Formats: sequence, structure tokens, C-alpha cells
Amino acid sequence: MKHFITLCLLFSSSFSFAQAWFKPEMQGKKVPGWIVTTSGDTLRGQIQYNNPGIMSYKVYFWADSANADRQKFKGKDLKGYFFENVYWESINFNDGSIKLTKDQSAYSFARPVIKGRLCIYEVYTLVNSKLLEQEGNTITVLPTELETGTYLRKDEGAMEGLSHIKFMNFKKAMGKIVEDCPTVAAKVENKEYGRFQLQKIVTEYNETCGK
Repeated sequence: MKHFITLCLLFSSSFSFAQAWFKPEMQGKKVPGWIVTTSGDTLRGQIQYNNPGIMSYKVYFWADSANADRQKFKGKDLKGYFFENVYWESINFNDGSIKLTKDQSAYSFARPVIKGRLCIYEVYTLVNSKLLEQEGNTITVLPTELETGTYLRKDEGAMEGLSHIKFMNFKKAMGKIVEDCPTVAAKVENKEYGRFQLQKIVTEYNETCGK
């Protein structure tokens, strides 16, 4: 079984890749795309552009046929969907690889950031902040927050039970993942590469040892 490893369930916006692709002005619009059913069939049509937290949870789809109705699919309903030149994969996160929070679904659509032998994925979750802001006699509930979970998957090797890398344990955990690639492992060990160089680590690993 392929396992996912959680690098951090909550990144600040400066460390998230989500803002690089998400266009708020596109929300609600239809864009060309396709879905892949659990049986492996590909259905082409249009997909509704939504907030990342919604698109990791469910997708709205219109088939390419006359008078097609809108259909809603959750992670358990599809193998994935193709949207804005990226294929989002349905992942079962209820396999024990991570501890689900109350805001997370067992199945989520994961957006790949880097593909290769070692991959980076993101999963987005909308979380109610449950915070109140008071100004004078007016109390306002703050908007729902978007949390970004960043995950690694190594195609050829299991994650050996690692489910969460804490900030101070990054060197040890990442070193174990890339130990079969000496040049990258040395840079992690020497702290030339740390958590903030995650994309560099994965890219160099795939270029050097990905075959």
C-alpha cells in the first residue's frame, strides 16, 4: 500500500503553493475538464471553478451532452478529475496514514504540485475559525479559514510508518526518505536543505535519483 506522509497540516500562506494557481475571480465559472469514474471511465465536460477547500472535498461537473444536469462528486465517487491542466487524484486518507481532524474527509482530492518518483501533493480544507471580532457593540464571526495540508509520496518505497514530521524532526525524517539518493541526503543532513526548500529537495531527488 502506498502511504502519504504529512509534512504539516497547516502552513502559513507564504509556504503554501495554493495561491500560485487559485484565481478568486474565477469562482463559480465553468471550465473544460473531465472526470475519471471508479470503474476507470473518462467523462468529458465542464467543471465548476471553486475555492480550493471545496475542490478537495467535492467537484461539480456537467457532461458534454445536451441539457446535461449538474452532478456532484466527492472523493469516494471518483478516481480523480482533470481541471486547469492538472489531474487531482482521489486519495483515501482513512488508511491510518494520518489522523483525520473533524474537518477532514476520509476521501479527498489531492492536487499534485510536483510529480515524479517522489511527489508533493496538497489537500485543502475549509475550517471554521470559530473566532469572534468585536468592535463597539458589533460582534462579527470571522470568515472560514483555508488550511493547506502538504504531503509526500514516494512511488517505490513505503513511508515506514512516518505519519507526521514535526518542525524539529524534519532533517531526520526527510533524510530517511531520500537516503537512497546520497547527494540530496547529504544536503539534508548538512542542513543545506530544510523544510523551506521542500520543492528543491523533491525536484533534485527526481532529477538525480528518480529513474
